Amino acid sequence: MTAGVRKPTLPVMVRLRRLLPVALIALAALLAAGCGGSQGSGSAALPVLDDLTPVANATDEASSARFDLTFSMEMPGFESPFAFTANGAFDTPARKAEMTMDLGSFAKLMGGMAGALGGKAPAELTDPSKWKLEMRLDGTVAYMRMPFLTSQLPAGKEWVQIDLTKAAALQGVNLGDIQSFAKGSDPRETLDYLRSISGKLTRIGTEDVRGVPTAHYFAAVDWQKALARAAKESGQQGFLSQLQSVSSGVQSIPVDVWVDGDNLVRRMNMSFVYGVPGQAQHAKAEMDMELFDYGNPVAVEAPDPADVVDAFALKR
Repeated sequence: MTAGVRKPTLPVMVRLRRLLPVALIALAALLAAGCGGSQGSGSAALPVLDDLTPVANATDEASSARFDLTFSMEMPGFESPFAFTANGAFDTPARKAEMTMDLGSFAKLMGGMAGALGGKAPAELTDPSKWKLEMRLDGTVAYMRMPFLTSQLPAGKEWVQIDLTKAAALQGVNLGDIQSFAKGSDPRETLDYLRSISGKLTRIGTEDVRGVPTAHYFAAVDWQKALARAAKESGQQGFLSQLQSVSSGVQSIPVDVWVDGDNLVRRMNMSFVYGVPGQAQHAKAEMDMELFDYGNPVAVEAPDPADVVDAFALKR
């Protein structure tokens, strides 16, 4: 193990996990400035709503589901969009989860940035296959793998194992933080935006999502209110205050939500266009997420022990 690599700090990881949903949209603003409940049969009558908070609450209480998520952002001056896809599943009562995130667009971005500076990025950073993040949670043991970081691990190891109970005992993290970290592969954190809706909620009509009848609603997220809420819940007031300042030009973000008969989100789409200082062209960002297979148990397979290194065995 190379010198300078530190043991993981669970409190930091918890805070970063809480900020991830905000970062998906805030990243666009930052770049602009720089350049047990219902299991979801969906069989009940479709809801007539004037507020999306009950939808966020019902979905947050669902025990398990699978998800697909895509995010893309086009910026003036960048040849290729920044984009990623993610898919996985969560089972809250069983404390099992899995997620795969493909960040391959970073490879081209790294190569382009290095070229613009007259240099060349390391081969590992420009290989799209190296930017595939995997996470598995089985009880209180988490496993994580990202190929471009493999060179920082002992020979023959690809996965890092973190015993969350041990981490809590050593670092003074409470049980609530362990449970919070256990939701790191759970995209429902993003649904917290639905608690920051401003203005009128509009019912567009009815549509099927993956064969399930849903009511389609349109609203606007109060972006500054959403940032303030995230700051309070994450405990990162300073960082979120900076985001609020940088993204002060973004006041609201359109959101479409498809809700089934059990008040569960089946699909959510956030898409918006905004001006970039000093650029005639506008930037575009879009996130689309689908939730399905509510109530089904999630099976998580631990990696081969021969491929795993214990995080607490890594040298400082």
